[in-house]
Amino acid sequence: MGVLGDKDYAGMIKILTEQIDRFVFTTPASAPLQRRWNLERLEAELPPSAAPAAFEPDFDRALEQVQEGAGTIVVTGSFHTVGDALARLPGFAAVG
Repeated sequence: MGVLGDKDYAGMIKILTEQIDRFVFTTPASAPLQRRWNLERLEAELPPSAAPAAFEPDFDRALEQVQEGAGTIVVTGSFHTVGDALARLPGFAAVG
C-alpha cells in the first residue's frame, strides 16, 4: 500500500485491516515528492488494531517482500502505486 500524504490513509487502513492479513507500506517512485506520505510518521500513528505491518520505503523491495508467503496480493493506495506496480509486471508497458 502506498498513499499520498494528503489523502485519508488512516481511513483506508482501517477498512483494509478487516480484509487482509498484513500490510507492506511503501512509497511509489512516481509519487510527487511534495505529496509523499511519511512512513516513519505512519508507523508511529498506526493504531494497535491494524493488521501486522512492514514499512519498506523502497518500492521494488516492498513488491518483493509482499510476495513472501502470499496467496493473493492486493496493490492499492494511489494511481502512482498501482501504475508503478503494473509497470513492473511482465507484459505491461509503462505509459507515458
